Amino acid sequence: MLQNMALGQWDRGPARLLTWRALRTRAKEVLGTLGLEVPLDTPAEHLSIADAWLVSIGRALVHRARLVAMDEPSASLSAQECRRLFGVVRRLAAGGVSVLYVSHRLDEVVDLCQTVTVFRDGRVVERLEGAAITRPALVRGIVGGEHVPAAAEASGRAPAADVEPALRVRGLQRAPLVRGVDLDVLPGEVVGLTGLVGSGRTEVARMVFGADQPDAGAMWIDGRRHAPRDVVAGIRAGVALVPEERRSQALFLQRSIDFNVNLPTMASTRTGPLRLLSPRRRRDRAEGMVRQARIKTRSTQEPVQHLSGGNQQKVVMAKWLVGSCRVLLLDEPSRGVDVSARTEIYRVIREQAAAGTAVLVISSEYDEPGRLRPRRRAARGPRHRRHPGGGAHRVRRPHRVVRRAAARRPHPGERMTQTTTSTAAGAAVAEPVSARSPGKVALAVAGKYGTIIGLAVMIVALSIAAPGTFLSVSNFTNVLTQNSLIAIVACGLTLPLVVGEFDLSIGYQAAFAGVLCVGLMSDQGQPLWLAVVVGLLVGVVAGLVNGLLVTVLDVNALIATLGIGTVIVGVNYAYTGGIPKTLVGHPHFLDLALGKVAGIPNPIVFMALAVGLLWLLLNRTVLGQQMQAVGGNAEAARLSGVRVQRVRVWAFVIAGLMAAVGGVLLSSRVGSGR
Repeated sequence: MLQNMALGQWDRGPARLLTWRALRTRAKEVLGTLGLEVPLDTPAEHLSIADAWLVSIGRALVHRARLVAMDEPSASLSAQECRRLFGVVRRLAAGGVSVLYVSHRLDEVVDLCQTVTVFRDGRVVERLEGAAITRPALVRGIVGGEHVPAAAEASGRAPAADVEPALRVRGLQRAPLVRGVDLDVLPGEVVGLTGLVGSGRTEVARMVFGADQPDAGAMWIDGRRHAPRDVVAGIRAGVALVPEERRSQALFLQRSIDFNVNLPTMASTRTGPLRLLSPRRRRDRAEGMVRQARIKTRSTQEPVQHLSGGNQQKVVMAKWLVGSCRVLLLDEPSRGVDVSARTEIYRVIREQAAAGTAVLVISSEYDEPGRLRPRRRAARGPRHRRHPGGGAHRVRRPHRVVRRAAARRPHPGERMTQTTTSTAAGAAVAEPVSARSPGKVALAVAGKYGTIIGLAVMIVALSIAAPGTFLSVSNFTNVLTQNSLIAIVACGLTLPLVVGEFDLSIGYQAAFAGVLCVGLMSDQGQPLWLAVVVGLLVGVVAGLVNGLLVTVLDVNALIATLGIGTVIVGVNYAYTGGIPKTLVGHPHFLDLALGKVAGIPNPIVFMALAVGLLWLLLNRTVLGQQMQAVGGNAEAARLSGVRVQRVRVWAFVIAGLMAAVGGVLLSSRVGSGR
């Protein structure tokens, strides 16, 4: 914790060495001011969310900052932790520190701030001071005069009392937070589950979804026993989850809206005899979801990271609206979104309930479920309170809100002085096009196309230096032929990189595949087809072992693949005795690398096939899209129904196969294996 607080401004002594004693003394003073009683040597990963926020504030104070900016500091905090944070903010303001407080929670803005600035579409639309800071005034500024209901209107008819629950939970347990949960959610019903952060509410949703396994208890979906082994089984049973942290658990920020919306149901967009993904079907589906969820965007190809928080949350919900889920689990659905987007999210929830979906809304804001008019359950501590009769607490009139064991809401404190707050609101009509400086545009282009630009510059330079030879067809053919086998191996190595791993054994696999192929023909007299197949199997088996080591045994990819490469070197030496295998005869094998197709050398043809197949795999197959999802955000991929371990294993296996192809072709070119 001390190291985190000292980051950015290290105190150094005469010898330019860190003076930890002075840093420790200053940090203790700051923690005393913040009221945080935690040893300075405590690892930051062991801190609660609230304590981590205080450490971040403490770092600014260690540096003697006079302005502290806080962006949504209460988004992940319980009511008690919010009161603690607000007390710290007030003490900072009283001590002369200016605070820029960014929040979508209007009640705390009204309670805390003396001056408020409201933004809409990237422009200042309202400045309020003193008694003029009221919730209605803020809402008018944020939504631009549009009417936003204070509570969601109930829609649809109340479910009949004798209807079979869409979701039934009995005695659900998972140590240490969940012990004995009973819960019923009827079709078309919205049930609220409230409680403090750490009370076990999120864990209940994850067990129903299949993300975590319960220690005990039973679940049923539409009367059928529900015991999902993983997320894929949960999705197949008709359960969908909008997780608590959308950026880390649900979204692929650098990917498009199209990619995010279609990922869970990507397989249903396949078409044709090869079962390749249909771009048209994907586009039509994404555009339909954008209209249904009213996502404000210029195009479905826009990266999700460019959207506002409210529109990002709509994207998360939209990907589950594509399919027909029976149970929709929403964990903090309105966290970090403005009042206009929150209203749209509530509308989508009501529409799903009206369509017969059972909806469970989890929120740490005790008044949020009331805005949806659901039944409400409260969670406290590690155990969910149950109805005295042993069953799930049921209310005959489902539009009535029931509070049980609800924590007291924060009491409004004194109005802050010398503090400025800016509430960042989502656009009410359309997303603005952000202006980018020419320098940033140039950097973005260089980052995306830098390699291609560098190659183009090199070609131009060499063409000028050797105009008579470099641009000749024979020279280009020779360059491509010499580098084609490396390109094939590189295509294979791309896949582990795509899924966020690496393979150091690729070269060893290629070498041994070629040696074994030549040895089988020259020493054992095996036919060409069998020798080639066995050589390719070397890469497949090595890739499979690499994948299992990395995924099942959780061995670091660099260590695992380097170890397998070393083993392959030993096996290779034992097989050859250190003497290269020379091929005599077998002209058809030599033709693999030395022959031509329509005047084009075979290595160039194989390279073109490898590049084309790689493009098809990554862009037009479910497996390729899942690989990109795993590499972009493995946890979000898992919670979207991707079997992450299986996808990573496939990446290593295909990489090994491509390496073996390159090795066999190399042996064909030189006529030996070494």
